[in-house]
Amino acid sequence: MECPGWFTVMKRSAVKLPDGGGFNFRKGEFNPEIVRHFVGRHVLHGGVLWEPFAGVSKQVRSLDVCDAAGVRLIAYDLSPADPRVEKYDSTMYGPPESIDGVIFHPPYYGSAAFSEDGRDVAHSTDIEDYRERMRETIELADRAMRPAAVACVVGSAYRLGGELLKVSWLFCELFIECGFEVVEMLSSVPDMAVVLRREG
Repeated sequence: MECPGWFTVMKRSAVKLPDGGGFNFRKGEFNPEIVRHFVGRHVLHGGVLWEPFAGVSKQVRSLDVCDAAGVRLIAYDLSPADPRVEKYDSTMYGPPESIDGVIFHPPYYGSAAFSEDGRDVAHSTDIEDYRERMRETIELADRAMRPAAVACVVGSAYRLGGELLKVSWLFCELFIECGFEVVEMLSSVPDMAVVLRREG
């Protein structure tokens, strides 16, 4: 899964974020500084975001960050432990209202599922099935988005069966197909975050 040259060049100049602490990437969590930077720089106060794969943490940090910034986050997951996260399959159900953007950090293909629900995208039968399920979620987000919407895509490279999978690019590619353009990259161990915008 090769990234185009311009993507690699932008990655070299990514904004380096501090470690916000309080997250466990082995449980699928990511640095809350990613959301803090994204919301602070790209989302207006009073905006509405959707996180289709909010995870199974007892306290979803992205909800805390958005609340503190005056941004409302609609969060979905198949097996939520945080009572603020709604139990929905985000490959089938999109946000119930118009949104200004999306925080996109799904379970990775071939990884251990954090949910026992058989619909978990980590259980996809092959990479094309996984890609199609990601596309369905992105299209649901796209249909609900207001003009000039933004997306924050979080992902890292990992090896599966000897192949290096660059899911940050896979996700970005699907957003680009919906008319988004990359505007900023963020570096946060172990993840990369990519901010994309769709012009209104």
